[in-house]
Amino acid sequence: MFSSVQKAGAKPAPVKRSAIIGCFDECKPNLIKGWVIDNADISKQLEVLIIIDGVPVTKVKADKFRGDLLAEGFGDGKHGFEWSPPHAMFENKKYHIEVSEASTGVFLQGSPKSLIGHQEGSKKPAIDWNQLVGAEGSKQSQFPLLLTNASIDKHITSDQKRLVATILNSGLFDPVYYVNQLGKEVGVISALEHFLNMGAAQGLSPMFGFNSKDYRELNADIQELSDANSFVHYVLFGRAEKRYYNRTILKQDAALLRSSRYFDSDWYLSFAPSELGDFDPQGHFLTDGWRKDLPPNRDFDYKLYLNCYSDARESDKPPFLHYLMQDEGRISSSSNADLAVAAVLATDEFDPEFYRARYKGIIPNNISEALHYCCEGRRMLTDPNGSFNTEYYLRKYPDLDKASIIGLVHYCAHGRKEGREAVPDISKYIVPGERAWNSSKPTILVGCHEASRTGAPILGLRLVEQLSQHANVISWLGKKGELSTDFLANSTAVVTGQLAYVDAVMLVRELKKKYQLQVAVLNSVVTAVLGMHHALAEGRVPMVALIHEYADYVGKEVLDTLLNANRVVFPAHGVKDSADAVSTKVFRKPTTNAVVRHQGRCIPPAGDGSNVLTAGDILLRIGVHEGDEKPIIVLGCGWVQIRKGLEYFIEAARLCKRMFDRPVRFIWVGGGYHPDTDIGYSVWLKSQLLNYEMEEDVIFFNETEDLTPFFDLADVFFLSSKLDPFPNVAIDAVNACVPVVAFERATGFSEFIKAHPSVGVAVPYLDVPAAVNAIQEFVSGARTRPIKNAEIAQLFSFASYADFVWAECQVAITQQKAIEDESEVLIGTKLLDAEFFKSSFPGLHHGLRAQPAEYSYTAMWARGIQVAKSRVGFNDMVAEDKMPPSENIGSPFMTPLARVIRSTAVPLNTHKTIRVHPEGIDHEIAGTISAALHIHAYYVDALPELLRRLGLFGRRVSTFITTDSAEKEKAIKSMVEKLWLDCTILLEPNRGRDVGPFIMTLKNHLSRFEVVGHFHLKGTKQLETSDLRQWQEFLYDSLLGKSGEIAAAVLQSFEANPKLGLCFQEDPCLPSWGKNRAIADQLLQKLGISQQLPDAIEYPTGNMFWARAAALAPLMQYNWQWSDFPTEPIPYDGSILHALERLTPVICEAAGFEWATVHNTSARRYYHQVR
Repeated sequence: MFSSVQKAGAKPAPVKRSAIIGCFDECKPNLIKGWVIDNADISKQLEVLIIIDGVPVTKVKADKFRGDLLAEGFGDGKHGFEWSPPHAMFENKKYHIEVSEASTGVFLQGSPKSLIGHQEGSKKPAIDWNQLVGAEGSKQSQFPLLLTNASIDKHITSDQKRLVATILNSGLFDPVYYVNQLGKEVGVISALEHFLNMGAAQGLSPMFGFNSKDYRELNADIQELSDANSFVHYVLFGRAEKRYYNRTILKQDAALLRSSRYFDSDWYLSFAPSELGDFDPQGHFLTDGWRKDLPPNRDFDYKLYLNCYSDARESDKPPFLHYLMQDEGRISSSSNADLAVAAVLATDEFDPEFYRARYKGIIPNNISEALHYCCEGRRMLTDPNGSFNTEYYLRKYPDLDKASIIGLVHYCAHGRKEGREAVPDISKYIVPGERAWNSSKPTILVGCHEASRTGAPILGLRLVEQLSQHANVISWLGKKGELSTDFLANSTAVVTGQLAYVDAVMLVRELKKKYQLQVAVLNSVVTAVLGMHHALAEGRVPMVALIHEYADYVGKEVLDTLLNANRVVFPAHGVKDSADAVSTKVFRKPTTNAVVRHQGRCIPPAGDGSNVLTAGDILLRIGVHEGDEKPIIVLGCGWVQIRKGLEYFIEAARLCKRMFDRPVRFIWVGGGYHPDTDIGYSVWLKSQLLNYEMEEDVIFFNETEDLTPFFDLADVFFLSSKLDPFPNVAIDAVNACVPVVAFERATGFSEFIKAHPSVGVAVPYLDVPAAVNAIQEFVSGARTRPIKNAEIAQLFSFASYADFVWAECQVAITQQKAIEDESEVLIGTKLLDAEFFKSSFPGLHHGLRAQPAEYSYTAMWARGIQVAKSRVGFNDMVAEDKMPPSENIGSPFMTPLARVIRSTAVPLNTHKTIRVHPEGIDHEIAGTISAALHIHAYYVDALPELLRRLGLFGRRVSTFITTDSAEKEKAIKSMVEKLWLDCTILLEPNRGRDVGPFIMTLKNHLSRFEVVGHFHLKGTKQLETSDLRQWQEFLYDSLLGKSGEIAAAVLQSFEANPKLGLCFQEDPCLPSWGKNRAIADQLLQKLGISQQLPDAIEYPTGNMFWARAAALAPLMQYNWQWSDFPTEPIPYDGSILHALERLTPVICEAAGFEWATVHNTSARRYYHQVR
């Protein structure tokens, strides 16, 4: 067994010059190990010094047990050492590693060794800190490289850049937080160099909560480090070693242990030293005990837990605490492990050879394949064999408790009998097409909601035919139909069916793997209903969406498509305008991924001819016999539904019958007219016909595969629709030289008519008499009928349309690559705050929500969706405005965060932020600052919740509550008396919501206080909306806290900084002017403030804040009257109230003060988890 010690050769011999013997056994990027012994004192445990490229880096104690040393008679065998370097320490290059005994300098046998850094195949980030270091900051800085003991500190210059790059790559240094302390704007690298050179000595902190003094005092072996080196030590070693750097955090974690029934203090004390120093048992355990394998209870096994769970190894929390913080039931003892492994092996379906081969790189050497599956199978979604897909099983069946089951065990015990599927059966959805797959061609997917002989499917089929000329085409059809065989004939493969989401995800993966799918075209927003785009988005397949519908009736689906698709094509500007309207409501402005291009003429494939009519058949059906005068025929087409406007079609028929002195027939061709069964629409049309006595004048025909005979007979085509984007039948009418009469703004085709008036007339919106006049002018010859026109025909060329779609596909592919590259850049920098970013919206639908935050952020910016901040203290819109044009032009990046990181001109913070950790706050108000709190209580029922949040803090401020009735005043008085609050209740008019009462109270009562707070309430019925409740709680959490602790911290900030004039919440949502910019300009003039307003702003959204009264002087100096404030109803946006809310920081600056946001690290705007 001793041979396992000797990877360098024969049995080690004593090294001359001393009694020290040892061996440097193993040298990997993630592990350096060996052993060392003092032959003169075999009981003594030594330390080794690890030296990298000639620079001493760390000391490691040789106290690990090794059975081979025990077998050879080397004492108790506890003379091994192991060190796991932080991942950031080694790049992909060669290093020279030496190990010596620390006190004598004797090099161990096997030294030196060469090591090649991490080669994990990850992309080299486009932002490379190693390249950028030195480009921005000083090249003469002389800060020291970290060492674990001051006696071996070295000042170096050659590796300064590597050190700075390593720290930045760790993501632990927070440049925004640091610059806020520094008080001047500098770039990321300059900020770090400032900290290392002088900032640490000045008492500045490199990241929120890091306390150099606490770090040294809580870790006895590094007492001699300087402040700068304390942080560098934490970056390179301390975090990986799970060391504490802040007593407040230690206190919180210790409290978690005290509240847990799993930490056994008595058991722990029976193993711990009798003297615990300044610590209680929990604090001692967290800082020192666990490192010495002192047990927290009778069962927990540190080594087992760390070996089994990679996230525990990567965490900065001690393993037992990490275990307690998990929601799932994890294996933490050898007995649990034995039971779980036995259950897996009892299935007789676990394949260890398969498992080891597939997951070779992630299974630690010291645990079995079955144990790794038991522990990491749920989290990493590993498969136990080739016929069970863990991810599929757990996602397919959400009823399963994913936190407690082992997939294979559940399937074998229950799932198989219950008919659950162990693997996705994708083959049942895919049918090979008649066109062979050509590996030299790209592969494109065309999605259609169905294969019926209707507009969108016919367009989809023609796209498939055209695109198949230069690509492999896969058709995805939601439902089968008459055109299914036509799709099959022109496709490499056809997918049919509405799949469950997880099956659709697996399908997309299979299509990418088997057919090398590159891009998708989704034809009609109805594909969003089927969830096609969600699965494609999760699979990162670039998408071009063709939306033929108005957002007025499919707004949610249009928004979903704009969010997920790289490019979106609308057939007309009016259709895009409807999408822009809903986009502006949700995203605050139109997206930038939309273009306008009408489709080409879609000729349906020939059918069996069974429903084709001749002109004679049609005339007989409408009561015209041989020898009769041909009546005036006005044609309309489409499925009978309310948006087609058939009531206007019938009304036009009535007016035409009166107008003309010859017979008139209005013919409608299309299915869906069922007056006996369709009470939603058809029955009302029949009633209209009966009351007009027009049953013989308006005739309905079922749909037909050939409209040519109808167009041959028609005098005019009347497009009576009130919402019809760009119907194919109107293009057919133009092709047949039949004039088209349509309503403006009711159809996208009216835009084409206006641009090309020779094809018809667009009359005012739903103006039936005007439409009838246009019909009369065409019939009488007053207007010229259209003739064949080559230019018009080319505009409706379907080949040209298909070429346009193909070109958009190339744009989507290029954009998708840019999104993936840039998101990798941001992941590499670790500068995007994922949790903060994701808290800006309640949740994303399938697709984007499955991606890392960096990807979602980049993809949203690529689509022009700018709703969320990427970091605390960083308003992306403000940063974009500050960016010099030279930095924007030609930039390879789409997002402000990536551009700012690369920029030397724009800092990584756009405003000051006060970060508050609730548990580390002194609730007492510092100094003698006087403070008042204003609450506007229109909704009295919600007041108790706010008052409870004041806690003891509420007794240290003067509270003023405004309301609008004596009844409410009485109720409020009863509430405050119970809480012993110093409170003044004021009756004010119900004008200006909370803004009017605050301004009038500020002038009359609050100006004598140094600092005032302003809060208001939502009614309990309003709060039934979960998003609104979370929004209010977020504001309270950010500015008051659970019991006034945040308010106390804010007042301490005002006390400490006389220039601080305003504090409001750090909102993860990007704010905007909305409809208030012009009103704000007018208000500034009234207030006497001459300031140019910026395009991008930061303000107290929700209008709750703390302010120095002097900072609101411009507001108080204006002679406000109650009549200045509006009464209800007040619009959702665009009022003096909304404008004043946005001007609060501007008013503060005009008074000569600065403002800051408050970030409560425990507060979240939305708590919905984005998965």
